[in-house]
Amino acid sequence: MSAPRRVLIYGVHGAGKSTLAERLAEHLGLPWYPVDDLLWKPGWVEVPVAQQRSRIEKICQRDRWILDGAYHGWRDVPLARADLVVGLGYPRWCSFWRLLRRTMRRLVTGEEICNGNRESLGSVLSRDSILV
Repeated sequence: MSAPRRVLIYGVHGAGKSTLAERLAEHLGLPWYPVDDLLWKPGWVEVPVAQQRSRIEKICQRDRWILDGAYHGWRDVPLARADLVVGLGYPRWCSFWRLLRRTMRRLVTGEEICNGNRESLGSVLSRDSILV
């Protein structure tokens, strides 16, 4: 069996999609396209779904890639082209614990997430919080 050339990592927030994608990209020598970079502009402004889909289509037309997620407006695109889909189906408590730990670390360190965006106390406590 040959190594996969197009890989989709799928799971809920906090499941470890990006971590696994980064490691697989290194191990397999594949380009990794972090989905958050494609979905969010600076200031946490969401890229319109049609533009998200266009970006994903361009990546998925390539021979080699790893994506760390697939969402409602364009999930069909990578699913149609992937050689391998890895589903991370951990218990909800486990994913939530990882998400909470990661969010707290990002708050403390000010770590950049994507396109200059960072976690903030306001975002974590808001109704739209990734933790909610």
